Amino acid sequence: MSNVKKKVAMLLTICILVSNLTVAFADETSTVVNQDYKANVLNSIGILKGTGTSLNLEGKLKRKEAATFIVRLMGVEDVVTSNPAQYAYTSYTDVSPDEWYAPYVGYCDKEGIINGFDDSTFKPEDYLSEKEFLKMVLITLEYRYNVDFSWDNVYHTAYVAGVVKSAAYSTKVEDKKNYSRGEVAEVIYEALKLQNQETKELMIQTFIDNLTISKEEAIQVGLMQDDVDTEIKEVKGASEKSIEITFNEKVKDITLSQIQIYLSEDSSEKLTPISIATKKDNAYLIEIDEKQLVDEDYTIIVSGVVDQFGNHAYNSLTQEFTGYRPDDLESDFFKISKVKQISNNILYVYFTQPVNDNALQPSYYTLKKDNSIVVSGSTSTMQINRLPSGDNGVSVFFKSYLFEEEVDFTWAINGDLISAYGVRLNDGAGDFVKFESSTKENKAFELEDISTPNRNTIELSFNKLLNPVIAQQVFSYYLTTEDDHPIKITKAEVKGNGEIVHLTTEDRMYDNDDYIIMINNITDTTKQFSISEREYDFECDLKSVKDLEMSRVSVIDANTINVTFNRALDYDTASDPYNYEIRGVSDRYFSSYPSAVYYEKGSKIVKLFLPKEDGLEDKDKYDVVVIGILKDDMGNAHNYIDDISFKHNNKDRTDTIIDDAKIIGSDTIRIEFNSEIALDVPNVLNTNYKLTYLENGQTYTKIPIAAIYISPKIMVLKFDTIDMKKEYEVTFTKLVNYGKIVTDNSKGKYSTEVELGK
Repeated sequence: MSNVKKKVAMLLTICILVSNLTVAFADETSTVVNQDYKANVLNSIGILKGTGTSLNLEGKLKRKEAATFIVRLMGVEDVVTSNPAQYAYTSYTDVSPDEWYAPYVGYCDKEGIINGFDDSTFKPEDYLSEKEFLKMVLITLEYRYNVDFSWDNVYHTAYVAGVVKSAAYSTKVEDKKNYSRGEVAEVIYEALKLQNQETKELMIQTFIDNLTISKEEAIQVGLMQDDVDTEIKEVKGASEKSIEITFNEKVKDITLSQIQIYLSEDSSEKLTPISIATKKDNAYLIEIDEKQLVDEDYTIIVSGVVDQFGNHAYNSLTQEFTGYRPDDLESDFFKISKVKQISNNILYVYFTQPVNDNALQPSYYTLKKDNSIVVSGSTSTMQINRLPSGDNGVSVFFKSYLFEEEVDFTWAINGDLISAYGVRLNDGAGDFVKFESSTKENKAFELEDISTPNRNTIELSFNKLLNPVIAQQVFSYYLTTEDDHPIKITKAEVKGNGEIVHLTTEDRMYDNDDYIIMINNITDTTKQFSISEREYDFECDLKSVKDLEMSRVSVIDANTINVTFNRALDYDTASDPYNYEIRGVSDRYFSSYPSAVYYEKGSKIVKLFLPKEDGLEDKDKYDVVVIGILKDDMGNAHNYIDDISFKHNNKDRTDTIIDDAKIIGSDTIRIEFNSEIALDVPNVLNTNYKLTYLENGQTYTKIPIAAIYISPKIMVLKFDTIDMKKEYEVTFTKLVNYGKIVTDNSKGKYSTEVELGK
């Protein structure tokens, strides 16, 4: 019969089948298609052929027929029958090359789908059992025998794969010897709807490709119920304890028992779903019992997914996703905290640890879109500068790239970037943040406001963060009176979040007088926008300045007190020990001057450290006296500040110890002290510290290869390596506090448990 006649005959058969079909494929429920229907479908596409008068569905399956069915199921019948010399000659003594079934047996034998017997016979007329045929079908579907399944679990594998539908097969053991051609037809019909495990294509696809049947016809006769394979489209962390999963088509509601979630590198570390809610656009929100680990790779498996047409997914659906990252990430480890887009060519990037000039190298940075590099970092593509506010951020200016659409981008940073703590980004693995771009254009760099907090201070407010190197140079400004009399500027300091400059003048200004400020040249933090040689008129508008007062004294120990003021202070005058005196009230002969003062910019608290020999006596009363001139953070000078009294109620002196220790990298521990320490020996010596751990009953010691002084309360210890699974303790020999008082720990009185950072 010609191909044209075959096609016409098949179409007629399909029309008859469809007209008699009671299954409503578009509904979410459908009735079971019977055996006769399936057999007729297979007959229409040339897989099942009869005796001329019937399809012989009651007849028992013979071995020669089984080989023939498999060749036809694979869609290679034309290849086999057109190459008899290659396949008809076999090693079996009872298979003559002249027999019609010889090339079918030969092909299955070469492909390892069917075997003969030890006496070199094939026994083509013998009957094949159900289990034997299901094994052949599984191999045809590219399931590997003795790897993916074995003889003992043929039935179970066939059920899981979807070759057989009855749940009884999942536990069936006993083989069925009287296996009919009708039952074969049911198995082949189901197999045509399944994926080849190697190619991932439906078995029916071969028949569609060789034009035996069209996709539309395959859908009509139930071999394809739709042309969409159910897949997971996207998985993302919606919050620390919730995950959003989206499918590529509408699916029937899934249950908690269908879901598994675990760390990709350790399947024993699981997240347990506790609730699931339906969202719009084929999405579900899954609540979990624990927080996700930020940026760690997770795997989610959803089994038994059924689409809106009632189609079961061929296998469990699996997808990897990254643990939820909040908009502003906090971590002890060195990671990207957040990425903030400022305009269509400027980003601000913030980190979880302080950074230094290492972060200014463009080669560490890459901008990606759809996993493709858009901008590769270099001096010709990016300008990187440190942000003036804090020590943990940089600005990025793209020299020749503009964000022109609002889509998702990825900002990736190489793991070779090292923080000010000496830690590689994400322990050398690098880090990335996805963000949705904005097309907002840059606004002009402008001076927004001029005010006069006091007679010797001018406050300039700008609309962009400033480049502090230029903004804090006094020659960047020129101040005159209205009649062109110059007024010397003695100090320029960037304040606030980095968008304000305070200028201190040598001569006082007068209320209601007019002045002119010339900005000679300043730039924003990206160094791409500037204000040059522009004059601004302003009127001196002095407000009444509230007196600076000491509001409270807190006794830390016999040699340390905190003095709280009613507002923030000027750093230089606040940290000058010669501005303070402690006078005795109970003992009016007592007088002490601080050996050191610790003051943190922007704070209201001044910490006074008294000499060791001037320890305060328990229950005695004292006065704190400001004997010099203090200025507030606006530059207002205060010649007289009222004394404040306090009573000492703690005779002990607090030792300086390690208060907290955390692993913040694979070779780094950050230690924090209970009090400020001096930048002095032995504090800065690596040999002053040691790490101990217990292994097999033996105590071992590690000495840091470096000790880095970060601030008066923080140091970083660098080691050759740190095992994050071990339990460590850190100790010290001696510590010298800010007031030069020594804590001797040579006898090991103090040690601190090291925790793994979060």
